Amino acid sequence: MNSNPQQFSPEELHQINAAVLTAESTTSAEIVPVIASRSGNYDRVEDLFGVFTGSVSACIAAYLWPVMNISENSGYWGYSPSLLFTIRLLLAFYGGFIFGAVVCSRFNSLLRLLAPDALMRAEVHQRAQSVFMDQRIHHTSRRSGILIYLSLAEHIAVVLPDQNMETVMARETAEDICRQLTREIRTHGVIPALDRTIRLTGEKLAAAFPAIETSENELPNALVVLDS
Repeated sequence: MNSNPQQFSPEELHQINAAVLTAESTTSAEIVPVIASRSGNYDRVEDLFGVFTGSVSACIAAYLWPVMNISENSGYWGYSPSLLFTIRLLLAFYGGFIFGAVVCSRFNSLLRLLAPDALMRAEVHQRAQSVFMDQRIHHTSRRSGILIYLSLAEHIAVVLPDQNMETVMARETAEDICRQLTREIRTHGVIPALDRTIRLTGEKLAAAFPAIETSENELPNALVVLDS
């Protein structure tokens, strides 16, 4: 699965844009697909993993460089062995901490392993709601916009209908669309799954929000890519 939205090819972007255009030809609803590289800020998770790797590094350093046993006849007049030992432990810990935190921030598979599922879902839903407002989906004249939001780092999808749409269509419809999207992603990948889901969304909304010849296309028929 492509985890970087900026790596989608022009052909893939065109495929999604064409799917939106086709879906909206059968309904007056406005469908807005959004793909984000990451939705949340997981500093605490990264820091905790950094503490773990730092502690492991300190233990290894203590094993490899134990406190020197200095006798009076050894001829050594350098720094205190206990001071050197402490400095080595601190350097090993902070080096391991930085390494662990950076690795956790760069590898999404590790983040998904360490971050609580409830935390990731909360972060993705909060970001989806923010994107819903930023893309002005709530400003359509019939309040018939719907957001299909994918967050690649968390592997979580969210489908958010506008207020008017939510009162007309059953809540299960949005949940069905979301489940369909996640199933398709597991089987076919992000772009084919999003393509099929957008077309399915148009079919599901056509009855409640049929196409109107005089209706204005209020939102762009294009995939929105967010590189967080």
